[in-house]
Amino acid sequence: MLPAMRGNGNQEKARELAKQGMSASEIAAELGIKYNTVYYYLHPEKHSRKRKAAQAKKPASAVRTEAVGKPGWNQDRHACQSCQYRSSGQKGCDYYLLTDKERGCDPADCDKYVRG
Repeated sequence: MLPAMRGNGNQEKARELAKQGMSASEIAAELGIKYNTVYYYLHPEKHSRKRKAAQAKKPASAVRTEAVGKPGWNQDRHACQSCQYRSSGQKGCDYYLLTDKERGCDPADCDKYVRG
């Protein structure tokens, strides 16, 4: 259990001292607790689970998987940057080198994309 959740009376004392105009660092020194704990007491809305869950969401991928293989889906060549067949040296595609098969498609219409 977190120190801030124990209920030893420090939370109420910290809030009272804050109302009297003391800073968080002064309150921490007065009560003998860490600054982060005092901040947690004074700003519980900044530590809510909903807020942390919203921050934990990953940004959307640059490549829409439902569009892969459709004509013109890779015209900007952004998908080539995250494809496992991207060229290790120059711009281009190493599909042939890695699979010993011809790609057989234009990069803008590539249907060989595999994220990697």
